[in-house]
Amino acid sequence: MSNKLRDLCTIHSFRVRCQPSPNPKIIEIIGGVFRDYQRRVLGAFCSNLDAPSVVHAKALAVIKVIELAWLHACHNVWIETDSLLVTQFFRSPHLVPWCLRIDWQNCLHRLQCMSFKISHIFREGNHAADASANHDALGSGFTWRDTALSFILSFYHRD
Repeated sequence: MSNKLRDLCTIHSFRVRCQPSPNPKIIEIIGGVFRDYQRRVLGAFCSNLDAPSVVHAKALAVIKVIELAWLHACHNVWIETDSLLVTQFFRSPHLVPWCLRIDWQNCLHRLQCMSFKISHIFREGNHAADASANHDALGSGFTWRDTALSFILSFYHRD
């Protein structure tokens, strides 16, 4: 049965025992696209998260981007995020949720060797990253691609 009150009342009126369906599990998916100064795609990633909140997911996304930049020897990094709070974490690290503090400190340590900028964009500015994440939403773990998926190329001119 569906978990609608009307359905439950109808089934009870017939004195039928029922088993409500379980609540769906929500899995946060983050995605990002790496581009060079001419907007050419260098790579894209997506990752499933077990994050307790959107704030945690957004912070983990930035941590992952900086980790990937570090691993791929990208020394000039400009992150665009739709989370104003995450941009504030760089000015006020004490705002970072305590369970992310070690990862955040590691992130800040890596940034000491990089030229770094972070800016806020509206959610509508993340079409390519969102499309990449949504494509792999049913996958598990982490996925890195050295090239852009053909179906999301149309989003690149918008971002």
